[in-house]
Amino acid sequence: MTFYKFTDIFSKMEKLRNNRFVFEENIIRGFENLEKYYDALIDPNTKIFWDMDLVLIDSGKTVFNEFNNKNPYKIKANLWESDRFDYLNYLVEKMGIKDETDWESDWYKNIPLYKSKAYKYSKMALDISLDLTGAENNYILTSRLPRLKRATDLCVRREFPEFKIDNLLIRNKSSEEKADVYKVDCLKKKASRDHFTILIEDHQPYIELAIKSNIPNFMAIGIPFGANSFSIEDDNLMTLARYPFCEQETRPLYSLFLNALKKKSKLIFYEKHL
Repeated sequence: MTFYKFTDIFSKMEKLRNNRFVFEENIIRGFENLEKYYDALIDPNTKIFWDMDLVLIDSGKTVFNEFNNKNPYKIKANLWESDRFDYLNYLVEKMGIKDETDWESDWYKNIPLYKSKAYKYSKMALDISLDLTGAENNYILTSRLPRLKRATDLCVRREFPEFKIDNLLIRNKSSEEKADVYKVDCLKKKASRDHFTILIEDHQPYIELAIKSNIPNFMAIGIPFGANSFSIEDDNLMTLARYPFCEQETRPLYSLFLNALKKKSKLIFYEKHL
């Protein structure tokens, strides 16, 4: 083997080593409260509310792919560069193009959302959560429109067969509540001073309203999407990064649950050997 090939191999190994995943480096805020979160996640009475889009389901990938394939301007949208709510329309406007098309509309259509797949690491995190706190204490809390209920139901059944479908919470046709109010009302109804209530969410306004609503024993795990960031700080908020970043995957979230599971396993081991 030539010297060049040796150096090439070592270079690749060094690159992999430098890019290794370290959970603690992917905690944006809340590192000092890590043990508190572990304790809440392994409490069998804790109720955990999972946002659907951009937390459990990679709907962003589907919507962005639709935009990249359909827009006639050859604009390429990247998930990791999204820095605002109306990002796709913004990209078109930024080019100085006068176009009345709502390029964000696929977020509100049945087929693109039904076709979306689960984030690999979120699915693994949910599986751990179902073991830690039970299927009855895990909820999917989505702000999707009522007309998307069937597509949402089918998607959940396909991607998360172990999930208790009765715990899918989505606005019904008679509900006139705004999305943020609906989510917080659901949290309030399920909350209690006897257990923790945890919301896992990518959208800051929902978390912010929940924190301000004085929900008993409330905690939040924030996972900002793309280039967005959370400006709020609170003792009951942990903010995690996305990893791998370009895929906008959720490995830090999975690691949080995996570490909690490890802590519970150690506690069980010690109890058996006392």
